[in-house]
Amino acid sequence: MNQKKGLIIGGDSHLGKALISRLEKDGWDIWSTTRRSELATNKSLFLNLLRPEMSGWPKDFDVIWFLAAQTSQAACMANPEQSHVMNVESPIQMMTAFGKTDAHIIFPSTSLVFSGHKPFSTINDPVSPVGIYAEHKNKVEESLLSSSIKRKTIIRISKVLDKNTILVQKWIHSLQQGKVIYPLEDLNFSPISLTKAVEVLVQIALQRADGILQISSSEQCSYADFSYFLAKYLGLDTGLIEPKTTKYLGLTNIYCPLHSTLDSSLVKENLGIPISTIAQTIQEILE
Repeated sequence: MNQKKGLIIGGDSHLGKALISRLEKDGWDIWSTTRRSELATNKSLFLNLLRPEMSGWPKDFDVIWFLAAQTSQAACMANPEQSHVMNVESPIQMMTAFGKTDAHIIFPSTSLVFSGHKPFSTINDPVSPVGIYAEHKNKVEESLLSSSIKRKTIIRISKVLDKNTILVQKWIHSLQQGKVIYPLEDLNFSPISLTKAVEVLVQIALQRADGILQISSSEQCSYADFSYFLAKYLGLDTGLIEPKTTKYLGLTNIYCPLHSTLDSSLVKENLGIPISTIAQTIQEILE
């Protein structure tokens, strides 16, 4: 069997590093990009999303995962023109260039392309992006779907967590130190584990799945409920959890969707990946 060759655009990201590790263990010939010029090597290519330069890059990749983006909502709002270049113009330019090859383009998008007015949004439901970041993702989705690129997949992903996620670390550390935490009780989400996200991205490539797919946990909970479940799983004092509202904490720029789940049935049916509950997600995160 010929060795698969893949390129991960955004190898510096948490998801990118985990994906690189998994694919290399599976025997792939993996290349990646880095935004830090001092870390560039023969197979770690320097990439400035504000001015992408791909001359000299290999053209024979089997699969390309586009993970790089300006994901900070605050940064997108502070500099919308710059973030538009990074999140929309440059990715489309690069996808168009790679689309002239036989590479399979895999583009992770976000559950925030939906407003959250209904549970289990399907791939056929109308989108209503929440925030600049989601608007950017939706624009790339539209461009990719209308392009002549032969092999392309959009995978909408909910919040991705693992034990090294800053918020999870802070909660656990504070509770272990006997300190009170103040998670939000009016912000819902349907998180998946980093392990699950990587598995989905790998299986899309292996099974040559195309079109639009979606993945979230099978249920939703508030951040406050999640912190309670997390503390209970670890045997920590749940009495130290004092839920607060976004209004109480003065977080006026946070949108609180009524629903956060996605219809993930195609991931289960086409890729054979089970959809985790919140409890299973916590177990996956802490393994």
